[in-house]
Amino acid sequence: MISPELNMSDYGDEDTADRLERLGLPLLLLNRALIEARGAVLEHTSLDAPSASGMAAYSRVSRCLGEYFRSQEHPTYSRVVDHNQILFVSNRSDDEQFIFFRGNSSTGDRSSMPSSSCSKGPMTRRLVDTNKKMLGISTYSLFPETLDTEIFPYGPTTRVLLYDIRQDKSIRAELSIPVEYECQGDQIIITDWRDRIILPEIGPEGEVSQQNPPDPDQFDFSIQRKA
Repeated sequence: MISPELNMSDYGDEDTADRLERLGLPLLLLNRALIEARGAVLEHTSLDAPSASGMAAYSRVSRCLGEYFRSQEHPTYSRVVDHNQILFVSNRSDDEQFIFFRGNSSTGDRSSMPSSSCSKGPMTRRLVDTNKKMLGISTYSLFPETLDTEIFPYGPTTRVLLYDIRQDKSIRAELSIPVEYECQGDQIIITDWRDRIILPEIGPEGEVSQQNPPDPDQFDFSIQRKA
């Protein structure tokens, strides 16, 4: 259940709220999920296994989102699925989905481009490649024979709820479409994003900061699906 003290008037930026509502994702819900993730991360110490905090955050966010969608009579997003330790949240028409993981210190900063904070595997690479296909982006134009459905299958557009917990325990986050990565062996780091929806900063005690509201003028990218 979304905490009642998180009032929509706290956010102070109608554009972000409206864009999320069009996706069927209330801003308050994402805020609650991010606070749950922070709680899980901060409970762990350097004595725990390296992946412990991430898995705990994963579990709490999954429960938070799942409980919300089950409570709605006609939710836009209706499925929360665990696949290879990646949390997929899919809408009812299966043309939009999002996953979540931590980013670096540029996350939620409109003046710079963030990257994922740790390496991701082949599944994430396929999701990025599918995004590029759906958005008509290709770095393989010199090799058209590689542009087949086996390598770049059509599928839902995947966004990432990317978040960073800062030293003062505040949270910066965004909901963005990953479109580029750098390979490091069989792992990848996501390095470029489109259609970034910057969320207002969440303060150390859970409040939403007014110091870094999203700038509506930054959004000049429209998505057109290829037939």
